[in-house]
Amino acid sequence: MNWRAKKSRYDSAQYRRDGWAFGPKVFDEATVLMLRGACDRLMEGAVDHPIPERVRPYLQDVNRGRRSLCVITHAAYRSDAIKRALVNSRVGEVASRLSGHSTLRLFNSALVFKPSRFADAPSSEEKIDWHRDSAYFETCSCDDMITAWIPLQPTVRHSGSLSVKPGTHGVIDDQAAADLKSFITCDGSESFDGALDLSVESGQAVYLHARLLHTTRENLDLRDRYALVFFLQSGGNTYLPPKMEAAHATRHTNDLLCRKTRDGHPDYADPVFCPVVWPQPGMAL
Repeated sequence: MNWRAKKSRYDSAQYRRDGWAFGPKVFDEATVLMLRGACDRLMEGAVDHPIPERVRPYLQDVNRGRRSLCVITHAAYRSDAIKRALVNSRVGEVASRLSGHSTLRLFNSALVFKPSRFADAPSSEEKIDWHRDSAYFETCSCDDMITAWIPLQPTVRHSGSLSVKPGTHGVIDDQAAADLKSFITCDGSESFDGALDLSVESGQAVYLHARLLHTTRENLDLRDRYALVFFLQSGGNTYLPPKMEAAHATRHTNDLLCRKTRDGHPDYADPVFCPVVWPQPGMAL
């Protein structure tokens, strides 16, 4: 089933019930064009702030050029243009109203690029498995983080849009929460039964609860598909030591990038890697 955003304002009740909601258009077309240029530069290896060498082996980036799926994490840190667009937009404001968190910080961000069907990329390389973002946040004390997914062109089912399974954020699934799967594998373990395919405008945000099952389809369109993904944490989110034994513990690259607290733990309030996105300076809730 294809769903398009209603012209009315975002629906907080729907977000609480279903675990997802359409947001407004948070980037105008001039900003979208600027962001596409910033994404192109990232894919070409041009960054404003490189990831430290010691952290690079732990990144889950995939960048084999414009003929295959490209995933670049920490996009807002590496690109000043992407970070400015985020903090100066309504992304954080709407996320705050939907989630109920009065303060939101960035936890991570990603550029996800899917080439057009004329790129001749193997279809398996364009698929992103069904997953919950919470699987990546095992060391976070906040259990209801929120994700903003924003395409940089109109995106529908056949062009690699987002598919969601409403209500799955309320399902307690220990295996799904513990299983840190590759961001780009697809093993067919989840079908599209009961899923909604979302039709999203260019620059419009879709908000997802971190526990919601979701995926994106292959891009069968004539155009390349760009999307920016912002993973947002509550202002009170702190580091939790992994529950599993050290050899199998799920960790995040933020644990290597962020400054340390007095007790030696990663500080998820580090303003360099986890800037505040709401409230903005001079703005009231």
